[in-house]
Amino acid sequence: MCANVKTCTDTTRPDPASADSSRGLLVVSFGTTHQQTCRETISAIEAHLAKAIPTRRLYRGWTSRMVIRRLTQRDGTQVDTVEEALDRMTSEGITDVLVVPTHLIPGGENDKMMQILREKRPLFSAMAVSRPLLGRPSDLIDLAGVIRQELLSPCAGTAGSAVEGTGADVAGPAGSAVEGTGADVAGPAEGAVEGTGADVTGTAEGAVEGTGADVTGTAEGAAEAAPALVLMGHGSAVRPEANRIYEELEEVFREADCPQVFIGTVEGSPDLEAVLAKLIAWRRTGAAASDEEAGSDAAAPRVLLAPLMIVAGDHAINDMAGDEPDSWSSRIAAEGFGPEPILRGLGSYAGVQDMFAAHAVEAEPVEQE
Repeated sequence: MCANVKTCTDTTRPDPASADSSRGLLVVSFGTTHQQTCRETISAIEAHLAKAIPTRRLYRGWTSRMVIRRLTQRDGTQVDTVEEALDRMTSEGITDVLVVPTHLIPGGENDKMMQILREKRPLFSAMAVSRPLLGRPSDLIDLAGVIRQELLSPCAGTAGSAVEGTGADVAGPAGSAVEGTGADVAGPAEGAVEGTGADVTGTAEGAVEGTGADVTGTAEGAAEAAPALVLMGHGSAVRPEANRIYEELEEVFREADCPQVFIGTVEGSPDLEAVLAKLIAWRRTGAAASDEEAGSDAAAPRVLLAPLMIVAGDHAINDMAGDEPDSWSSRIAAEGFGPEPILRGLGSYAGVQDMFAAHAVEAEPVEQE
């Protein structure tokens, strides 16, 4: 039961000829009801991993039963829960499973997944799991490099350069083994995410959709101040201590000469109020000051607004870019800025897909309880 990158909820396609019938790859995601972002993110990650790990049969499992239920009711389609996917794997002869979660942080969803894996561990002769996208301090550097390359070409320092650290390429040469599983992991997967490469110019009047590698602004962009970038994360109410990752990531951007990057969350900390306070301070000092000094007729300081989430789903479409007065875009505009929402999930970035493949190389065994 392998993921098909073209149709998000169609989870069948032939296994690659090189796949071992007893070795499986389970990609675990929260899930989404939005077909476009699912294709651009979850399915794209699955396809990237399938290409990087061609000796394993690919399976999908989602942790959100609510999302699965809504898809079934709306579209008549069925996506396996993590438990169902593991049971399906055993019924289809899988004895060795590698689990790759697409979670951003080690929060509540990842904890839920780990509990299921421990319960199902006796069903398999071998089981290993990789860490979430931001599972180690070095991952923060890698992700900041990817975001800087994708969205902040005007940023000071080395913007536009290759991803710093280990996130740019899949670690290890072809044929290297995933610890504890014996899975061969090929080198860097080839090809960009479908639909990428276009410049995203956009305006303050609407959301910047698509998957452009650069956000260049207007033709006069060279003379304009660099825009701020606000990243909206989800946050963890279940594990509040995990929210410190967002502040640590913002600090990584500052150390990389990108002091105009501000991060908040919808269900954790820091919240939108903290982001607004930082934006206002940034307008008074730094790159945006020249716009403010130009007088009331000057254009509002540009603020790129993007989800710090794997998918661009309900939170991104409604809470971030919605027209309601309490959306992040509306609140930022009310403070005199020019918000430019970018409806693109992290999972669509080629560098993020490479990070997940690199994490798979470093998967750790799940021990029997």
